[in-house]
Amino acid sequence: MKFTIKEKNYVKNVIERSGFKINKKKSRIIGSGGRQIVAGLVVNQKGLPPRNKRMEWRATFHQASLNPEKYSEDGLKLMGIASFVNIYNSNLAVKYKQIAQKVIET
Repeated sequence: MKFTIKEKNYVKNVIERSGFKINKKKSRIIGSGGRQIVAGLVVNQKGLPPRNKRMEWRATFHQASLNPEKYSEDGLKLMGIASFVNIYNSNLAVKYKQIAQKVIET
């Protein structure tokens, strides 16, 4: 989908009237087929962290569940990740919090 100059200027004016400035280094127009990222979350369908980050967390929690002693110093970090995951997937967050709690208790 192509945006016209008139549409771009309208959005720019709304933002500036609201007291904000557009940082051109951090701004771009992305169509519906592109990966739309806002504050580190991919927001095309629903707000999710990038896939590589979700896979990294999944692997970390898997390893922590197998060997909690190895992650004993990272217990609070794991709990923080689990709390963040709760924003977009509460069922997964419950599992992650249980693993983090197990790590904290060791």
